[in-house]
Amino acid sequence: MHTQIWNGKMTTTEQIIDKSLIAILEQVSDPEIPVLSIMDMGVVRSAVFEDGVVKVEITPTYSGCPAMDVIGDDIKKAFKLGVKLFAFDCEEELLKIREFAPRSNVYCRLEVYNGGAEWPLSKKFGCSSKELEYLLIKAKEIGLSPV
Repeated sequence: MHTQIWNGKMTTTEQIIDKSLIAILEQVSDPEIPVLSIMDMGVVRSAVFEDGVVKVEITPTYSGCPAMDVIGDDIKKAFKLGVKLFAFDCEEELLKIREFAPRSNVYCRLEVYNGGAEWPLSKKFGCSSKELEYLLIKAKEIGLSPV
């Protein structure tokens, strides 16, 4: 079984987590507050099985989150374990992926309208359609493969 980990900005407030993965995710400590799990902190956006692969999407608890260094370490670990697909929505994330997971496949998250959402995060997470072309070109230029 392979695990794919996406980190960065979310485009939805809905959590989609396979029930069989909850107990595992509850054992993963938050890097900033180790007495809480990443589930307790609401960092996990989704965790599902797709084609025999566990796919986990996480997001920092706030912009500028110091745990991003830890997440960078997690990218390195995931890459060493064979993960080759990562998500991004800003140039900084692309550069981290290039540094820690060179030649990986990447995909870009887009911001979406979420009017009426209990947690309106559409301006905080996901890149704009105007940024998309630049980021995809940048990904190719630095040796990553947009899928």
